[in-house]
Amino acid sequence: MGEAGSERTFVYGLRGAIARTALAIFAVGTAFDVWQLVRAKHDSSRIVLGVGMAVMLAFSVNIVISTLGRRSGKNRIAIGAHAMHLPTGRMTNPVAVVLYEHLASVTLVPARTKVFVTHAGGRVGLPRSMLGSDAEFEELCALLFRKLAEVRASSGGQ
Repeated sequence: MGEAGSERTFVYGLRGAIARTALAIFAVGTAFDVWQLVRAKHDSSRIVLGVGMAVMLAFSVNIVISTLGRRSGKNRIAIGAHAMHLPTGRMTNPVAVVLYEHLASVTLVPARTKVFVTHAGGRVGLPRSMLGSDAEFEELCALLFRKLAEVRASSGGQ
C-alpha cells in the first residue's frame, strides 16, 4: 500500500496457530473421506464422500493461500493520513481504498472479535483472528475510532 505519510500498516491473514490447526482438521477430514471412499460400496456414497473431500480440499487451499498472503506481506491494512486501505475479503488481496471523508461508522462487536468499517462503498469486517495479535487488533480499533472522531469533528459532528 505504502501511502505517503502512512501512520500504520498491519499484516492481514490467518495467524499461524489458527492456520495450522485448521489445516490439521481438514487434513484429518480429507483422509477420513478418502478412507471411506475406498470402502464405499454404493455409487451414491462415493458421490457424497467425493463432494465432502472436494470441499475440505478447497478449504485447505484457501487456508494455504491466506497464510502465504500473510507471509508475503501482500495482505495489509494501511491507515494513512487521508485514506485507509482495507482488504475486501479474508483470502484475497483486493483492497478497498476508503477516503476518511467517506467513512460512515466503525462498529466493534460486543465480544470484541470483529470490527466493522462502514463507508460510502460498503462495509468491511475485520476479524481479530486475521491480525497478528490481540494487541494489534486493539491498536487498529483505536486508530479507526480516532479517524471516525476526526471525520465527525471536521464535518460539524454529523
